[in-house]
Amino acid sequence: MQPTRPVPSSNAIIDGKLYLGNLQSNLDGEHRAALGITHIVSVCPEGGPSTGPTHLVLDVKDNEYEDILGHLEKAVAFIEEALAVDGNRVLVHCMIGVSRSPTVVAAYLTKTRGMGVMEALDYIKSRRKEIHPNYGFLKQLQIYVQCGYAFKPKDPTYRSWKRRYTHGVRQYLEYAEDVAIVVPDRLSIATDFPADGLQGRWMLQEFEITHLVVIGSEEVPSCATNLRLPVHRVDTSEPNIDIWTKKAVPSAARILEQAIKGDGSVLVYSKHETKSLLVICAYLMAASRLSSREAMSVMEERLVFFDPCPTFFRQSEILDTLPLGEISLGDATQDSIKSDQGSSQKSRRHSFPTTSVKHCVLPNTLSTIHEKAKERLQAAATFQSPLRLF
Repeated sequence: MQPTRPVPSSNAIIDGKLYLGNLQSNLDGEHRAALGITHIVSVCPEGGPSTGPTHLVLDVKDNEYEDILGHLEKAVAFIEEALAVDGNRVLVHCMIGVSRSPTVVAAYLTKTRGMGVMEALDYIKSRRKEIHPNYGFLKQLQIYVQCGYAFKPKDPTYRSWKRRYTHGVRQYLEYAEDVAIVVPDRLSIATDFPADGLQGRWMLQEFEITHLVVIGSEEVPSCATNLRLPVHRVDTSEPNIDIWTKKAVPSAARILEQAIKGDGSVLVYSKHETKSLLVICAYLMAASRLSSREAMSVMEERLVFFDPCPTFFRQSEILDTLPLGEISLGDATQDSIKSDQGSSQKSRRHSFPTTSVKHCVLPNTLSTIHEKAKERLQAAATFQSPLRLF
């Protein structure tokens, strides 16, 4: 099979003036010409070397600990100067136009249009829906605005911020590492959730969560409410675990089915690990007509932490006696779990190849988040701040 040829992808952020795109949108001369591009900001080393005074290259990697703050003032000034001349058009790009380049464009909008950071990012997202700067860049954008759109190392606001920065980023990555993907693009599980509203919002958006299922009495994260996500609570007050399994688990599995059937992506959140896993098990059984043992085999492959206790085994036997197959699953839902083609799936930033539920093997049998975030977490464990600012 021939490798897929990179395709230029760009979107107008300010019509006729400012464009945001991927690396190929810069490399493809015909694409640039069609847009009328006169100036380029490459927010990645792959965009270099500079071709002249109308091409600014920033050596920035997409990593939460990378220094992008030190480049924002220069990048924004370059864009401002270019757009001060009628007819000029600027393309800002990185590798895929998701994290680095949107950060630069957001910095420009906050300074020139008086937008707040989240307002700017929401606006950019309305023009290019896949954008999602990493959490470290988000925090650097905030301090860029707080320091008056310039890096001032002696500013008390900056000095206070930098003391908290590393801890906050590491904390976010640890929460993200807790998210385990059960069905790619469709179903994830977490046993912990950020108390910080911004971290919570960013994590939900990082995994493109559309529905939150809370099992037990855990407090519903305010960020889910602010994002207007449908939140479903599964009551766990029934003291008899056998009765709870028979009554609550099938209805909880149905909630998952309805959300996923509607092209949603569900995060199951609970500190009750056994009960969460029972709901996941019931859903897998219903979705692919599996026995509890077959569903557990899937979970063992996808969930590193999966270590069922005797209670789980006993309750899983009860699941085998329930009419879970009567849960109506649409073709789209079945395809998202069982198809090896993946042709009908939405393109998501953190998607894994989907295979049959009975024979699923994710890369290195990983159960946690995508490789990129996993590498970020590993970097955090041995982090010595590479930020030149610190």
